[in-house]
Amino acid sequence: MPASFFTSTIAVTTYSTPTATRLSDEIPPEAKISFDPVVQQLIIQGTDNTTVNPIVFYTQQNKETIYQIKDEAGNTTKLVFSKLKQEGKEIKAELKSIQYNNNPAIELPETDSKYEWSVDKNTGEIKELEQKLDVKDMFEVKAKYGHEKNETEIKIKKNGEEETKQTLPRLVIIKLTTKSGVLILEY
Repeated sequence: MPASFFTSTIAVTTYSTPTATRLSDEIPPEAKISFDPVVQQLIIQGTDNTTVNPIVFYTQQNKETIYQIKDEAGNTTKLVFSKLKQEGKEIKAELKSIQYNNNPAIELPETDSKYEWSVDKNTGEIKELEQKLDVKDMFEVKAKYGHEKNETEIKIKKNGEEETKQTLPRLVIIKLTTKSGVLILEY
C-alpha cells in the first residue's frame, strides 16, 4: 500500500498596526474672541501650536457661559463669561477667567465687550457697527464702522497713555486674544 501523506497549508496573516508619531504637546490652545459680521454674533475661536482647528464647545452653568477649547493632544483652555447676552442687534459680554488644562483659573481684570449694529434691510449687510472693548487698567477700545464711507474709526486708550485715533478703510473687527493668560488686542 502506498504511503499516504497528509499535507495541510496554514495561512498565517499578520497585521501590522500603524503607529502614529505623536509629538509631545503640552501647550494648551489660546482663544480669539470677536464679532462675526456674517452671522452677527460673538464667536470664540481656538488657535494652537499643532492643531489647525481646535474644537470649541460651550455650556451654561447657572448664569455663567463656559467655552472650552480642546486641541488634538487633549489640552484644554476654558473661558468663563460671567455675562454673555445677545438681544436683537446688541451683544454684551463680560469675561471673568481663563483656565489652561487643570491649572488654577486665572482671574482676569474686569473685561467688558459690547457690540451694536444695524443692517441694510435689502441686503442684510452691516450698515453700522460699534465695538467697545474695555480691559480694566490695561486698555479701552472703541471702533465705529459706517457703510456709507466704508471705513472704521478706532480709538485706543492704553492705561496711563493718551488716546490714539486712526481711521482704516473697510469694516475692521476688533479681536480679543489670549496668550498665556494675558489679554491682547488685535484688529
